[in-house]
Amino acid sequence: MMMPVSDNTDCATIWLGVRPGLAGRSHEIIQECMAQEGTPGLVSVTPTEFIGAGHGEAGFMVGCLRVPGQQTGGSEFRGKAIRLAELLRAAFEQRSLTIVFSDQSYLLTGAETNADS
Repeated sequence: MMMPVSDNTDCATIWLGVRPGLAGRSHEIIQECMAQEGTPGLVSVTPTEFIGAGHGEAGFMVGCLRVPGQQTGGSEFRGKAIRLAELLRAAFEQRSLTIVFSDQSYLLTGAETNADS
């Protein structure tokens, strides 16, 4: 019988809009995620569509999940997720993106972030 492993939960979702013409680049997003040294746990990429007042924008949700028993957790996980978000923002030439943790959200803009990492 398998015994369940329990641990604190660490997860993050990076919400990234993609400019017109770049929406088909999920493969590159995955490559960026996997090439990132110290990737925060398991990474998933899900295409999405952002709908605003009178306009829409294609994009991705990049999920980061620390599985129970992994060594990296807490502030180290958060720091790695934020660094990954910064890498993706720069790679896709976005002015900003949002990263959501279970307890807090951050807006990352330009070279500066408002995160306490």
